[in-house]
Formats: sequence, C-alpha cells, structure tokens
Amino acid sequence: CEGQPSWGGSETTGALYKIDLATNTVPAITVFPDVQHPSNLVLGGNDLFFTVDSDVFKMPVSSTVLPTVPLFSVEEQDVYGVYGMQIIDDKLYIADAADYVSNGGAYVYNLSGEPVADYTVGLIPNGFYKSMQSSAGVIDNKTVAVSVYPNPASEVIYISSDEVTAVTIFDLSGRIVKTENYTTAGITVSGLAKGTYFVEMTAGASKSVKQLIIK
Repeated sequence: CEGQPSWGGSETTGALYKIDLATNTVPAITVFPDVQHPSNLVLGGNDLFFTVDSDVFKMPVSSTVLPTVPLFSVEEQDVYGVYGMQIIDDKLYIADAADYVSNGGAYVYNLSGEPVADYTVGLIPNGFYKSMQSSAGVIDNKTVAVSVYPNPASEVIYISSDEVTAVTIFDLSGRIVKTENYTTAGITVSGLAKGTYFVEMTAGASKSVKQLIIK
C-alpha cells in the first residue's frame, strides 16, 4: 500500500501488508517511517524488491523489518521517482520516464544491484513484459518496455508499444470496466470514475498489467 499522496488530500505513509491466502488473514503489517510512499513491489526468488522515490530496496520475504539502506539508487525521475520496475529472467528492469515528452530509458540490473545494460525506449515507459515469438520452429524471447500515458489521465490513454493489440481495464475489485482492441486512436477513459485502475495489455501470447489513475 503506497499510502495517500500529498496531492490526494491528507497525506499518509505507506505500509507493507503480508497476507496469508490460506486463511485470508493479515499476519503482519510493516509501516514505513517518515511518510514514505513505496511502490513497484516485485518478487525475486526469496526476496522482495520495492522502490521509494529513486531508491531500490531489497528485503527477504520472511522479514518484517524494513531495510534502511537501498540496494542501489537511480537518477531522480521527476516527482514519480522510479516510474516502473519488473523482474524477468532474474534481471531487474527499471523504467525511466525522463521529462515525459522525450524518449525514456530502460535500465537492467542483476538481483545483486549491479548494472547490466541500458536502453533508449519510447515515451513514458513504465512496464515490461516478455514476448515470445515463433518463426520456423525457433522461439525468440525478448523483453519489451511498455507504458500507459498520460498517467494520471482523464480523457484518453495511449500505449507506447505497437505490439499491443487489446486492452482490458479493471477496477480495484477486479471487475472489468472496459475492454477493447487497441488502435493508435487510444482508449477513451472519460467515462470512468476518478480512482485507481489496472490496465491489462495483450501482445500476442504475452500480457502486461500497469496501474492507471483517473483524475
């Protein structure tokens, strides 16, 4: 839980909730200090990775004590800090939205926090998915940065990847509120109530899900 941001009203700090799916209980809640807003929580092996602003943290799944020193930090990225993060094939992918009007960047690290590669990508990248394409019996795996923009949005959203063919939007309860094929005209979201949603993007056999805020 990221907590309530300052622009959303009364600001509150974030917290890490551990949920037991067998009993539907919450055995542990770890509250972040000093009104921090953690985001981009991903699982890598027996470790959790998350971000606070431009810092990337790593902690064991079994721990209830928050790390105080980041695994590494990336260049400050406007007010959002790290704009997106995902683990694919034991690599940590970081999305850099830059100034939101220029091409962004994608940075790759190993799970120890050591840099592996960096790429220049399209506008406002904030998600990654693994695409599998087959040709003449050979499977080619590639990782593609994909983003939803503008975000927050109020009228129309666009997808940065031309491989995405279908979009489904869910509310926080998991209910589908919109689904349609994607074109360069974008997806109209003006009919959605203000709040937080999830956008599922389909590209061939691959899917990517990103958070969307309607303002």
